[in-house]
Amino acid sequence: MLEGRNFRLTERRRVILEALRGSTDHPTVDDVYIRARSRLPRISLATVYRNLEEMAANGLVRKLAPEEGARRYDGQMAPHFHVRCTGCGAVADIPCTAELGRLVRELETGCETDFSIGKVRVEWLGKCPRCRGASAADGGASSGRSVVPKNEKPGVTGVKEKGDR
Repeated sequence: MLEGRNFRLTERRRVILEALRGSTDHPTVDDVYIRARSRLPRISLATVYRNLEEMAANGLVRKLAPEEGARRYDGQMAPHFHVRCTGCGAVADIPCTAELGRLVRELETGCETDFSIGKVRVEWLGKCPRCRGASAADGGASSGRSVVPKNEKPGVTGVKEKGDR
């Protein structure tokens, strides 16, 4: 069992966890499945999915649920933020500096609302180098999908413009 958790680390779970923690690309379930199959050829996609969900529920991995596109998983549990490409959906880490951490804590405690804030999720949105290159190569015609709804400010998910309903 893992320390302090009611969760047995079976061979399948260990291989799935290693496949995830050995990456920095925030893989989808399909990506983790392909990596795990290289070590356990008989593992099923359903087993990988179920175990990733259990690991997320037990705090061993993070589940990243984008507004659009495939759900991704993050095996890096140290504090950090994410930047997501609005063209292809790629996700990269942004280290949590002391200054960024302080800013997020201020957002958590300084928010004037009647809501009880459970957590704050900060995510930057932009274009990855590959999508920027594709956009430049075709004169900007392949700008890709934006995950920011029309009435929201780019880069600040969930914040509506003044006057929007």
